[in-house]
Parts: sequence; structure tokens; C-alpha cells
Amino acid sequence: MFGYNKAIDINPNLAAAYYNRGLIYPERGEKKYKEGDYDGAIADYTEVINLRPNDDTAYLNRGNARKALKDYEGAIAVLLMVLFLFI
Repeated sequence: MFGYNKAIDINPNLAAAYYNRGLIYPERGEKKYKEGDYDGAIADYTEVINLRPNDDTAYLNRGNARKALKDYEGAIAVLLMVLFLFI
């Protein structure tokens, strides 16, 4: 994670660094799911979306992170946005 944070510090517009840093959360597996540490992932995916609004994977991952937080209305809203924007 340090490498992604450093890349973001150097270039805050580097969408790939936010995206890859966001991918770390689901990959940490069960421990992070139990901790509910998805707010950071949501923030990263939101930053990716701000920088690359056509990144459908960032929307999907943000929706999945909201679902993990049991924010089902937020997850549905994000996934409906994916349907509206990309399908």
C-alpha cells in the first residue's frame, strides 16, 4: 500500500494508483471484511471515478464495497448508475 500512497503523493491525478490501492481491500480477504474497512476502498474508487468517469470497474467495486458495509441502497444506486452509464 505504501507504494500506491507514495505514487498518489507524487501525482494526485494518477487514477491507476487510487484504483490499485482500492483493489487491496477486497484482496485482504476475510479479516478486512470482518473489520468492515471498506470506507477507504469507497474513497479510492470515488477518486478513480472523479479522474476517469468511464471506468465501469471502479463503479462496480464501489457498489460491492457499499454492499459489504450493508449499505444496500447505496450499492443499488451505484449499480443502477453502472447500468445507466455503461449498458
